[in-house]
Parts: sequence; structure tokens; C-alpha cells
Amino acid sequence: MDSIDGDIKKKKTKELSKTKYISVSHDKDESDTRLAVDHAVGMGIKNIIITGALGGRVDHTFANIMLLASPGLDGIDAKILTGDSEIFMTDKSCTIDGEPGKLISIFSLAPYTYFIKTKGLKYGLKNERLDFSPVRGLSNVFTTAEAEIDIREGQLLIIKQL
Repeated sequence: MDSIDGDIKKKKTKELSKTKYISVSHDKDESDTRLAVDHAVGMGIKNIIITGALGGRVDHTFANIMLLASPGLDGIDAKILTGDSEIFMTDKSCTIDGEPGKLISIFSLAPYTYFIKTKGLKYGLKNERLDFSPVRGLSNVFTTAEAEIDIREGQLLIIKQL
């Protein structure tokens, strides 16, 4: 937040007494979000929730989403929360809590992700690949209270409607 107004920062510092501000130069190689996440990881934090990551500029939005796939976050449960979505990355099989009728979009961040199977989704995948570019994983639908995603290789970006 190198562009935060000084008065707003003072007000928020008083309101949120446990908030820690990290001072860095305005001219830097990393984004503010990246620096904050790296700081949290350096403190040993294993669960990171990023808010306010999708507003304003498209390039910052994209950078914040792609931050979730950073190699430095291996073993860290990092996600972006918005008013209506949860965004996270996985390179392992997983079970995702949801609600029947709610949307879930699944994108391969690798050249392809090979699915053994999915369960609990309207549009299932079985013994097939989801390629990086075609957006075939857009707007799938939970059919049960949880979806199982069983992958053999690859990396997924998952956007779940709350």
C-alpha cells in the first residue's frame, strides 16, 4: 500500500491496533502484496488470507492472483477472499467444500493438468487433461456439498463462489 493516504493510514493504525505496517520504498521490484505475503511467510505463518486484491488495476489483479502460484508458497495455505469468491491454487488432489448450485471455475496453470476424476461437479472430468489455454473449466457447478478433485499432475487455480 505504498500509495495509501497518510491520514487514512493514521486513522487505520488507531482503529486496527494490531495491524503491522511494513515500510518499503515506493520504488521496488515487488508488489506490496508480495512483500506482505513474504513477510508473513518469514514469520512462519502457514495460513494467509489476502483481501482487497482484485480492485482497481487489471495488472495488479492479475499479479495478485498469480502470486498464489509462487514457488515460495509451497506448503502455505494462501487464498484470496472477495465479497463473493474464494481463490486458491493447488497442485494436489483435494476436496473442496461448496454448496449445490454454486459455481466453481477450475483453470490449469501448467501447460496441462491431468485429471484422474472429479466428483460432485456438474461437468466431470475423468482420465483427461485440462489444458492451460482453453477455458473449459469455467463456470462448473457444485452438485453436492463438496467436490473431489483427483489430479495426477499439474497445477490448478480454483475460483469458488461463496
